[in-house]
Amino acid sequence: MFIQQKIFLVSFTAFLASLLAHHYLILPVEGAIFGVMPEASLLFIPHGAMVLLGVLFSWASVLGVFAAHIVIILLPENPFIFGENALWAIANSLSVPVSIFLMTHLGIIKSAYKNNSLGFNFILSVGLISAFLIHLLFYVWLKITNLSIVSDIFLTSFIGHITGLFVISLGATIITNRGGTT
Repeated sequence: MFIQQKIFLVSFTAFLASLLAHHYLILPVEGAIFGVMPEASLLFIPHGAMVLLGVLFSWASVLGVFAAHIVIILLPENPFIFGENALWAIANSLSVPVSIFLMTHLGIIKSAYKNNSLGFNFILSVGLISAFLIHLLFYVWLKITNLSIVSDIFLTSFIGHITGLFVISLGATIITNRGGTT
């Protein structure tokens, strides 16, 4: 029980910190560079953080990530393009463990670890699948509800998920391989 509490606290804190850093640091910098405050970021670091937490802790990270989503939804300035929708918080929280389950049970990649360090390919593959799943669900939801959100936001959001994933997975791979091989 004690280990699960630690995993919850680590997942919650890391994901909430990445969401807040994204909203209060990365978005204003992008706004200053492009001259307009973007609705969707080209560097969505929280997706990479969520994928890394999912790879490290699997299903145990879901509650911490979900709780961080709920805290962000309750903020006065909600940074999500999905709005105040807890359904998206649930879908987003479950996208990474479902992607890991699909990859391992379909035999695509067996383990996140290669030579006792995190595998860049595994993290990137899980993140790509989860980004695709969440954006596919988002697209279907837009079609069902007939909401008119500009396709640029949708594409920018997808690109931001991929670049944020790449930055975090590259950093995690470099940190775990820091000892080097001889």
